[in-house]
Amino acid sequence: MYILLRNENREIQEGMEKMGYPVRIMPNGVYVGAPLAVVLIDPMLDEIRSESDAIMYYDNGTRLVVISDCLHSYLIDKLFPESYVITRQDASICSSIERAIIGKIKASDTLPHLTETERIFLYELGYGTSNKELAARMNKSERTIRRIKESLLAKTGLVSSQQLFLYNLYRMHR
Repeated sequence: MYILLRNENREIQEGMEKMGYPVRIMPNGVYVGAPLAVVLIDPMLDEIRSESDAIMYYDNGTRLVVISDCLHSYLIDKLFPESYVITRQDASICSSIERAIIGKIKASDTLPHLTETERIFLYELGYGTSNKELAARMNKSERTIRRIKESLLAKTGLVSSQQLFLYNLYRMHR
């Protein structure tokens, strides 16, 4: 059993090896055996999705660990609750990776319960970005659209329409 790094990072590699974990650096899509964890450093959302899908396909207990900056870590955590997100500002990234491997870091909660109107709003969000456009498409007032958006932001913990759009793309259609 080993830790699979998708990006070469000497600090993480040496830190994990000092902790007794063998480390291999391999490009995306390559697996040999069953790694304890796949570690992605500053990945694109599609990279996280493909690794997440591969891990779920092989179902061998491998943990997906994503290291990202604070700005993106919250969104990644919401989009991929089965992954373990560590911020770059974490004082001990290697210790956090070890906690993820042994399961002491709890994955995010599951999808929130959405009303039919909220589901329609998420669908329509892809066609119109302003409240006025959304109101026209959904045959609702702009005030109602703002309330629906506020409700969705509160339920998901996200902060913008763009994040809601990404949330819809990556979570609701999986």
